[in-house]
Amino acid sequence: MRPTEICEGGSLPYRLTVTVDGRPVIDTLVAASGARGEGPVYVFEEFPVATGERAIAVQFRADAPLATADSLPPLVFVSSLTLGPGEIALITRDGGSGSLVARGYGWEDSQ
Repeated sequence: MRPTEICEGGSLPYRLTVTVDGRPVIDTLVAASGARGEGPVYVFEEFPVATGERAIAVQFRADAPLATADSLPPLVFVSSLTLGPGEIALITRDGGSGSLVARGYGWEDSQ
């Protein structure tokens, strides 16, 4: 006999927020990849940042009802980064720890 419950695949949408020196730069929903939305979530956003020391905050969290979101803690990066002319900062998920880290040209990894 067929079950009466319909099970749909897919994953939760995620919200990406980025601030630079306290000013919002990005606030967008990100969906999983794949035809059915069951693949990994990839994000590539590019924006200019003035040279010098900048307060960078990145949050990547499930955009879901509170009960679900509480069980999926957000990924958060909050740090002060100093960039020179032409330098690029990449905020990425560290494969070992799973936390967000900064990587870039001309300086060591930040945490």
